[in-house]
Amino acid sequence: MNKKFLAILGGGLITVSAVGTILSTSLTFQMSNKITDRISVVQDNVTTLSQAMIEEKKTDDDPQYVTIASQYPILDTSNISDAYITQDSSKLTTPEDKETLQLASELLKKITTDKMSLYEKELEIHDWMATNIVYEGNNLSSIPTGNGATHTPYGVLKYKKAVCVGYATTFKLLMNMLGADCMVEHDNDFSHSWNVVKLDDGQWYIVDNYYDSCNNPNSKVISHANFNLTNDIFTIDHAFQTENYPVAAGTKYSYAAQNAVDLKDIKQLPKLLSQNYKKKQLDCYYKVSKDVDCNYIAAVINGASLRLGEAGSINAEYLKLPDDTVILTITFIYMDDNLTADESSYPKLTDELDKYFGQTME
Repeated sequence: MNKKFLAILGGGLITVSAVGTILSTSLTFQMSNKITDRISVVQDNVTTLSQAMIEEKKTDDDPQYVTIASQYPILDTSNISDAYITQDSSKLTTPEDKETLQLASELLKKITTDKMSLYEKELEIHDWMATNIVYEGNNLSSIPTGNGATHTPYGVLKYKKAVCVGYATTFKLLMNMLGADCMVEHDNDFSHSWNVVKLDDGQWYIVDNYYDSCNNPNSKVISHANFNLTNDIFTIDHAFQTENYPVAAGTKYSYAAQNAVDLKDIKQLPKLLSQNYKKKQLDCYYKVSKDVDCNYIAAVINGASLRLGEAGSINAEYLKLPDDTVILTITFIYMDDNLTADESSYPKLTDELDKYFGQTME
């Protein structure tokens, strides 16, 4: 009698002889159908998986929607801005998205009007964020902290706290709601984020709301040192893949170009800088001759900074306009007076420090 073996195929049980003869024609036909069905299921699964991989690859290829530190994906909020523009929120499926739309709509109604230009609306959004959003932490970390609400427009608008990604994604949402093209950019280390926005001159501009908000958080004066910059200026202090984003080359709506005053006598610069520093100005802008003595300006800036010592510093940048006008941008950095207190201000602190750290070297 031939020995018989059991084989498992596609979840069915088949009885075969030692020489491989299939004993049941009926069973062969049934299993053939099952195998065909199984192959069809596998093909469907492969198709679904491939499509998912394609969609993921599309997302990965978009320089905006990256994952920060392998744990924070920046999500698309176009569904919210589209709902605002079309006045149809029926496609918003989550309570968070619906509330985000409500919060953002109420804000735009409060701070903008139909008579404003896109630049004026952009400026209002920048200034509102600088004076109403508290930056989370003392560094430029893009990674959300606490309950995570600091990195989304929902959390930023509702709780008024943000890390840099929160500033960038909220600004993007608000500008998209106004019909403007706006993207989120990142540095090479994915440790800091900001925006690039297209205004009605057809040009792109870089905006870093986070930097302007935390430049001098104890002051009610708003900094515009990082508002509507060009790539040439921004890349002085930031390294990022410029080829992944639109080139920010606009100057018409540069804050410096919009607010610069004529400086006909460069020898007045020391006096002007002193006056602005004493007023706790964060930045100021001057139109100067294209033939200005840059060495003299450098000497003024360096000399003033040396005399300020640990109290602060002064920085300078140049912006050249298409008509060859040169704008000198001055930025002031102030140190917090509260951080310069000596230990003698606190009774017994010296004894405690001596106890735990040893006595100071005289």
